[in-house]
Amino acid sequence: MRAALMWTLNDFPAYGMLFGWSTHGHLACPCCMGKSKAFHLKDGRKALFFGCHRQFLPIGHSFRRDKKSFLKGRVEHSAPSPRLSSEEVWNKVRDLPNIFDDRASDKLPGFGDQHNWTKQSIFWEFPYWRTNIIRHNLDVMHIEKNMFDNIFNTVMDVKDKTKDNLKARMDVQTFCNRPELELTEHQGKILKPKAAYSLAKEQRKLVCEWVKSLRFPDGYTSNLSRCVDMEDYKLSRMKSHDCHVFLERLLPIAFRDFLPEPIWNALTEISLFFKCLCTTVLKVEDLQKLQESIKITICKIEKIFPPGFFDPMEHLPIHLAYEAIVGGPVQFWWMYPFERSHYFQPNVQTRLNKVTRNDDGDEVDALDGCLSIVLHPGCLSGVKEGRYLTDDEWDAARFIFEDELKRNFENISLKQIDKETNSRFAKWFEIYALNPANNITDERLKDLASGPYKWIETWPQYFTNGYKFDTLTYGSNKSTMNSEYSNPTKKRITLVLFKCDWFDLTLGRGLKVHNHYGLIDINHKKSFLSYAYEPFVLAEQAQQVYFAEYPSKRKDRVDWWAVCKIKARSRIDSPNILYQEDEDLSTVLPNVIDDLDCLRHENGELEVHDIEKETAETERTYDIDAIENDEEIEESDYESDEDEDEEDEQSE
Repeated sequence: MRAALMWTLNDFPAYGMLFGWSTHGHLACPCCMGKSKAFHLKDGRKALFFGCHRQFLPIGHSFRRDKKSFLKGRVEHSAPSPRLSSEEVWNKVRDLPNIFDDRASDKLPGFGDQHNWTKQSIFWEFPYWRTNIIRHNLDVMHIEKNMFDNIFNTVMDVKDKTKDNLKARMDVQTFCNRPELELTEHQGKILKPKAAYSLAKEQRKLVCEWVKSLRFPDGYTSNLSRCVDMEDYKLSRMKSHDCHVFLERLLPIAFRDFLPEPIWNALTEISLFFKCLCTTVLKVEDLQKLQESIKITICKIEKIFPPGFFDPMEHLPIHLAYEAIVGGPVQFWWMYPFERSHYFQPNVQTRLNKVTRNDDGDEVDALDGCLSIVLHPGCLSGVKEGRYLTDDEWDAARFIFEDELKRNFENISLKQIDKETNSRFAKWFEIYALNPANNITDERLKDLASGPYKWIETWPQYFTNGYKFDTLTYGSNKSTMNSEYSNPTKKRITLVLFKCDWFDLTLGRGLKVHNHYGLIDINHKKSFLSYAYEPFVLAEQAQQVYFAEYPSKRKDRVDWWAVCKIKARSRIDSPNILYQEDEDLSTVLPNVIDDLDCLRHENGELEVHDIEKETAETERTYDIDAIENDEEIEESDYESDEDEDEEDEQSE
């Protein structure tokens, strides 16, 4: 047997240890290497990657000529240096000392200025290592977490966590042309104007109350309500997976009504970039579009936040799409699977080898010749109850049997069936199948002709497709929320149906879709009328979504819920991703309508949402001495999460 090391995967500090390239300082990026345009702040005294991303834009892009929104007075003419090939990297490290060399503890000439090499990695001893296109992967999990922390804490203006502190404002005055953000002095006090990208106190309170009230499907996140600090209006003790969900799903919802439209647009594009990057099925042509779109998005973020916001974590997304093109889907090279250690033998029962959460049994115990609709795996749970179907429910259940009949039995004359009206079909089919003169020997036809019993069994929980579904009543007092269904039974066939309430999806009345970003809103007070009553859906057709209210108190938002589809745990699906480009918004965005099979509308036009802009400006005062006594920020202020127990988030 032969084994080969394809690449390594670590958090960013460990990346530098294995690669032999230090991930600190203005040359921290291991992809740009010595060609980085990062520099050190004058007052913040740390390396920043502000103003480094316009070089990645196409020649002639308007951002390149902008002298006011980026580094003041500077125009970008240069193109980025090409990524070094494997052979070029080897030529640079071949003469470096390895860890066994006596020179390994000495700093190499030019370190921190011309390069960040610290040693020759031991991996270069592999004969194939110099031919690998990627040897060390950037970890999307930690990049997502650090980006979310920086964005959320800055927008929420969290004390000691925000990237918009006093020294950041001083650097704004030095490097940028943004007079509205510059510090002013008044009567011995330093005034810090409120930025358009930060929320007022009342808005921060609404966001925290909103997070505290969120209820997700079982196993989707940990209990976020326990992460909310209502005294300081911040989130703490967030697991990496919680940050992953918040960044990709909740960030656009949380700030939609509180931030000016250009700022909200840029943050939403960051959210959708990671959402597209982390899909389970990726296409090279789509990743190439993502690779171009993120360059523009990062530049938009540069126009918003102060220079001190841009540590290496805000720069690394530039390189993630390329690594996905080479390495494949992200779930094969991020750290979620590997931060769960396996210390026990397989015969020892632990949380790592027990039955997976929301297990549906995988196998179906059914009689030979059963219809395909009863051969779908599922698991009932809870206390069984019984009741009779109403007349409307009975008719709806029979329609499901009729549809299955037409799909499964070609020997039945569809022409004859089509001549019968819906009200007469059930009786006609029963007489036809049970009449001995017709010589029907297929027991399935006879069972089907008799139809479902009106006496049914109902259950409060059902596991199928990797999801857990609860009835509304059963889940009303739980911290998670799911769905409702019932189970008509027959002599030999057991069919599981979900009983549902349906929203009115008429565009503009019960459904809104954002024109650029595909974000879907549902009016929860608009539902189908009784004449359109069709309450049941097959369990095998059930996919899970969750509905989130908006934190704002705007009157035009009270009745609307944001819709988010979730992916079943431990399941690989193939989502349909449709990308669109806009001449002013050259970014790659998913059309979420295709991602939600349960949402359909008749009108092909999409409604554009108006975003209310916040114009209120407030100021915060500081003592002048506070500037001199402000603590120095370390270069390695991004988090590594090495001690984080990812297993707890799953159990919560």
